Amino acid sequence: MLRSYGAKIGRSVQTYGHFFRGVPHGLELGDGVRIMKGALLSVDNIASSLTIGRDCYINRNTTIDCHVGIHVGERVAIGPNVYIGDFDHGPMAGSGRSMYGRKGEVIIEEDVWIGANATILRGVTIGVGATVGAGSVVTKNVDAGDMVAGNPARRIHDS
Repeated sequence: MLRSYGAKIGRSVQTYGHFFRGVPHGLELGDGVRIMKGALLSVDNIASSLTIGRDCYINRNTTIDCHVGIHVGERVAIGPNVYIGDFDHGPMAGSGRSMYGRKGEVIIEEDVWIGANATILRGVTIGVGATVGAGSVVTKNVDAGDMVAGNPARRIHDS
């Protein structure tokens, strides 16, 4: 169904339940992607781009909320209850301005592992082979091969 609205869906993609909301032509799923029950991928507008590379695993109850651009490289494993968003919230409704604040692309490179309940915020790049510990809040870039944990996430081991 999503293909007929412009989404690019690779071969052998497995999904369990309803997983998408928004503008389909901004969605691209590589070959072998697995999206578990309760996960939600959201593409907010016609200019947004959400790309998930081949052989990625998106665990249950994960939300990927795309308003600008989110790119997930190949062979990325995302644990349960993870939130990835490329924007933050601005002033409250009634102020005459948008409720969306600053925006910035999120890039998760190849072979990254993101633990359960982690939060990845706008403008972050996570390098090849990095690990994000469970419950971490990532507000800054993570270098390739590094392991980060905490709130805010800090390097606890490097390559």
